[in-house]
Amino acid sequence: MRIAVFGASGFVGATLVERLWFDPTVEVVPVIHSSGNAARLARFGRKLVIADALRPRSIDAALDGCSHVVNCSRGPAEVMLRGLDNLLEASHRAGVQRFVHLSSVAAYGNTAVPVLDESAKPSPSRNTYGWTKLSQDELVERAADRGLSCAVLCPPNISGTYSPFLLDVVDTMRRGEFALVDAGRYPCELVDVHNLAHAIRLALSAPRIDAGRIFVTDGTETTWADVANALAPLVQHEGPFPSIDLNAAQAIGAASAPPRPTVGRTLKHLGSQDLLGALRKDPLLASAEKSAKAAIRRLPALEAALRRRFEKQPMAATRTRAAAWSERLIGQQLRNVRYSQSRARTVLEYQPVVSAAESMQAFRSWYGDLYGRNHAAWSLTQHLYQS
Repeated sequence: MRIAVFGASGFVGATLVERLWFDPTVEVVPVIHSSGNAARLARFGRKLVIADALRPRSIDAALDGCSHVVNCSRGPAEVMLRGLDNLLEASHRAGVQRFVHLSSVAAYGNTAVPVLDESAKPSPSRNTYGWTKLSQDELVERAADRGLSCAVLCPPNISGTYSPFLLDVVDTMRRGEFALVDAGRYPCELVDVHNLAHAIRLALSAPRIDAGRIFVTDGTETTWADVANALAPLVQHEGPFPSIDLNAAQAIGAASAPPRPTVGRTLKHLGSQDLLGALRKDPLLASAEKSAKAAIRRLPALEAALRRRFEKQPMAATRTRAAAWSERLIGQQLRNVRYSQSRARTVLEYQPVVSAAESMQAFRSWYGDLYGRNHAAWSLTQHLYQS
């Protein structure tokens, strides 16, 4: 295999490339967008290929001689959608034998099902990360219909060394904004980054693959309390973390949810000065606006109604809450779902290579090295963090 890994400088991509570099049975081509985030890979002194997902010719050059492709790339919606479409088309032209795409359980949105399998209907909210991932999955499915052999892996939050998710939880704890819902009894589905890299490696050569999603987790019943207790030593927290009940958590989630689009809000946005100012820069639209104003002035009743709509002063938004708990982490706890591993075991013959306990220990050790906790001078330098 000659494997092109797109998004190689990211969290998952870098871990995968590091593992593949020491696999004598494959050759890996790390593909990055720029060198700005590639320090982790650059320290090995090996060649990195630069390509722009929005420039098909650069993708073709990166895929030269490659038999397999892994897509771990992230970025703006244009990169994640048009860029992925370009990558799929280029892979098809290059005769790639297997395309592995990294999706997310976020594509399914929130659900009340306690144990979810891949056959459930995805229902993410519009204009969310999950909505974008679902749109990506549909692009991959269409590429598979055209003959490209594809696999789609869906991880939950990813743990282990370098984990942005665990770093976020620790930082939230340090700011005093972390609270558990119902004492942390709800599931916190995780997959260690090395387990995910192992699943990707299996997907590259699995004989009975299709473009259907495959959940990949650590396969353990980890709760939010387990995660909090595992990370507590890093913030020198003793005793239980603050806990809020389900009703309070749901109220926080409702307060933080984006407002649903309505006709009134749309009209108000269309009448906003910022938007109108931008539109007036277009000569054709500016001319159309003048014509519309002239027509409205000939209908006094309509003009009066529109003025009442747009000149009405909005009520000041007020939010009262006992503490500034992280709305994002509260919302994640409210998912209360586990993801079936049956398909991963059947299709990939997947078994985790790192346990949940080992994953947390690896993160604590890495975090200790990163911030100096494991250094002999920690008793002095910790005062810098506290100040």
